[in-house]
Amino acid sequence: SVYGYMATPATEVDEPKPMTEYARNKLEGEDIVFAHEDAMDVVAVRSATCCGPALRMRLDTIINAFSASAYFDKMITVHGGDQYRTNLHVQDATDFYIQCLEAEGELINGEAFNITAGNNTAIELADMVTRYIPSKVSIDESRKDSRHYMMDGSKAKRILGWTPTWSLNEAVIDNYRWFAAGHIKDHRDPLWHNTLRM
Repeated sequence: SVYGYMATPATEVDEPKPMTEYARNKLEGEDIVFAHEDAMDVVAVRSATCCGPALRMRLDTIINAFSASAYFDKMITVHGGDQYRTNLHVQDATDFYIQCLEAEGELINGEAFNITAGNNTAIELADMVTRYIPSKVSIDESRKDSRHYMMDGSKAKRILGWTPTWSLNEAVIDNYRWFAAGHIKDHRDPLWHNTLRM
């Protein structure tokens, strides 16, 4: 979110252009932490949107939202469809944090790293979900979202040798199993939606 709208995948050297208060606060947090890089090893992890099950998973992020709609409603509504989103299985995110904790300081101190499993359009993600959770897809052009969020994660691979090992397909399958096991009773409960909850 610190990059804002990007027409091409953002790299860590691209100038951040946060568009929301949330994104501005994230970038300000990086600046605060980086001011202490002489006293300790600090790193900024710019994660793609995490997907997959968690104890307090979010159902307001694109893959999780589509998975929940497909499972509970048998219908996915896509607003527009050609907007890009970048995603990452939550297990890959936790693995990367562990790798940073174990990394040599000179490799990470004062650095920012994008971590992502790739960039896909909303309609591509909806179609992917329907391969594992049978449902219909409806396109709503009246609420089209023209923002694109894309990231390049090659720096993490180049410097730390990190690449995602969990696919987005696995996130959808894991979501299906999570729902089927009864971990979420009401997918519309504000508990699973940050904006509604706040």
